[in-house]
Amino acid sequence: MKRGVLVVLTLLTSLFTKAQWDSVGNGQPATVNALIEYKGMLYAGGRSVLACWDGQKWKSLGGIDGTVFAFAIYNNELYAGGAFDSIGTVEGNGLAKWDGSKWSVVDKDTKLGYVCALAVYNNELYAGGKFSNVSGMTHIGRWNGIKWQAVAKGVEDIWCLCVHNGILCMGGSIGYFALWNGTALIPAKDTYNHMADVEALAVYSDKLFGGFLQPSNEDNLSSQAVWNNGAWNPSAQLVNGYTYALLSYNSMLYAGGAFDMAGKDKASCIAAWNGSNWTTLGKGISGQIPGTELAVKTLAVYNGYLYVGGTFSMAGGIPVHNIARYKLAGK
Repeated sequence: MKRGVLVVLTLLTSLFTKAQWDSVGNGQPATVNALIEYKGMLYAGGRSVLACWDGQKWKSLGGIDGTVFAFAIYNNELYAGGAFDSIGTVEGNGLAKWDGSKWSVVDKDTKLGYVCALAVYNNELYAGGKFSNVSGMTHIGRWNGIKWQAVAKGVEDIWCLCVHNGILCMGGSIGYFALWNGTALIPAKDTYNHMADVEALAVYSDKLFGGFLQPSNEDNLSSQAVWNNGAWNPSAQLVNGYTYALLSYNSMLYAGGAFDMAGKDKASCIAAWNGSNWTTLGKGISGQIPGTELAVKTLAVYNGYLYVGGTFSMAGGIPVHNIARYKLAGK
């Protein structure tokens, strides 16, 4: 009798663990790089991916001839940045905006071409990426709703943007990191690892966390660090591999990327930090698609679920297509 009860409990536990992860409809056909909630819907962008999810089904937002890397909401409109020439039925040139029903050009005379990051700071939209001398802007520019303005000289390729303590923080290629206070650029000396791209930035417990690409020859260097007293300090517990996405929600910091260890535990491409320790999210993300990197690229919370986008075919042991969701505790 006791053995029978144990078997039943084991099965129930297994079912519950699997139920934490769920597919998101039929998923998406290729890599999902960006997720954001806008007007009650979850928007997804990526490589030939442009759609929104209402909690039950996907809706296409028109075609795109390239890739979306970033979303941001500015003046009640959704901005999409990436590497594309057209989006929907309009010319995009790396940046376009959506009002809930149609796409439109941001500025027909300014063609950024390759936008990797978007953020709102001091009532302006900042766009960072890999572009040079576009209307006087190199790697970053700011849009006030009417016109573009240059930010500063000497900026390198930008992969991520984040506002912390009233300062716009910029992360980019080969360890590039700088601070912008609205009038002046403050280059930050790399005290962590000058060879590691800064791929993600997020604020957690009033501290700025950074996600890095860990060089293959630095096995003991964490792919995450905390900015403190003008320097990057590695997180207390090692996260190996690459960290592409960071999301602070409630009392947790969620990290996604291409890694298999967080702290002392095995963690497949995703983990959660509570301020003291890393915890896993069930079986995590797995299922490498041939010819691609198994990785989580973006994170977002929508209707009580943590949505995870990237390039993968399994989540929590169930088949998915480049996007999945994880039921959050108490939801």
